[in-house]
Amino acid sequence: MKFLTIENKAASLTLDDQIDEYSRRQLMSEIDYAFNIVDAEGRFTNSMESPVDTLNIDVHSPGGNVFDGYLIHSKIMQLRAKGVYVTATVSLAASMASVMCMACDEIIMLPTGRMMIHDVSMGLFGNAKELSKAANMCEELSSEIAAIYAARTGKPVDDIREMMKDETWMNAEKCIDLGFANRMIDNLTNSVRVSGMSLLDRLTNPSAQESIEKISALENVIANHESELGAHQAELLEAKNAISELALVKIDLATAVNAVTEKDLAIAQAKSDIETLQAKVTELETSIPLQAVALAASAGIVKPLDIENGLQSFDHIEHIKNLSPAEKTSYVKKHKKEIQAQLTK
Repeated sequence: MKFLTIENKAASLTLDDQIDEYSRRQLMSEIDYAFNIVDAEGRFTNSMESPVDTLNIDVHSPGGNVFDGYLIHSKIMQLRAKGVYVTATVSLAASMASVMCMACDEIIMLPTGRMMIHDVSMGLFGNAKELSKAANMCEELSSEIAAIYAARTGKPVDDIREMMKDETWMNAEKCIDLGFANRMIDNLTNSVRVSGMSLLDRLTNPSAQESIEKISALENVIANHESELGAHQAELLEAKNAISELALVKIDLATAVNAVTEKDLAIAQAKSDIETLQAKVTELETSIPLQAVALAASAGIVKPLDIENGLQSFDHIEHIKNLSPAEKTSYVKKHKKEIQAQLTK
């Protein structure tokens, strides 16, 4: 393990040993010092300021103890949570060293770099029960590590477990293609190759897996929004059609109301006319008998008329018998035609 170097607020550490308690302690103490957590004598400080904001770890390690590797992995995740950008430049990251790399923002492979993943193993002497417990522990730890690889690569856990059981070695190209690393750096030209870059990736030229993931997430959000927009547009069109139909219904309703209103007015006028006619009929029923009596009286008819059953025929001959000679002469002159008509019947 080399000592810490800091330049332009960028810290660099080298892990060129197996992962064990010693290398883990040294690495974590160097990190604490770099980020102003402890002073040169190892005493905790109260400073909130950090002299660096990025950390690169050059990794050349065959792996080692699972639990020490877990602690380093957690330390790197804590740094990232505080806003520190952490990269790992890999020449060799085998076994637990590869797990440690998975915690970094970006994993950079050297052209000749290698990464190896396999199941957890341990050497143990003991009885059947002790060996069975050890086997269960190995299986449990292997599943945990597979979940870490799967979260980084996006591959199913079962596929990762098969790769681990087969003890899979990967060169730089394969690491990038399978998602275990982000890019490759050329030692001579310092040029970078990033695998599987989309058009949007090339335009923005991201240098970290986090940037690529954010772009992918944005693309998914845009796709979802476009899908939602299409659904909303269809709903809007349906609503517009419904509004148009409603407008037609309102027009039909207004027409029907107008027609009903006109009919109501006609009915009201008819009722008024009927009432007027009924009043006239009543008036005529009252006045006609009086007029008939007056006409009869003017005609010299003094006998009461049966208005209900119509005018009755009058017996002039019988009427003359009751008159005096002078009245008879006057009556005959006045009703000559009626008397003649009666005599001819």
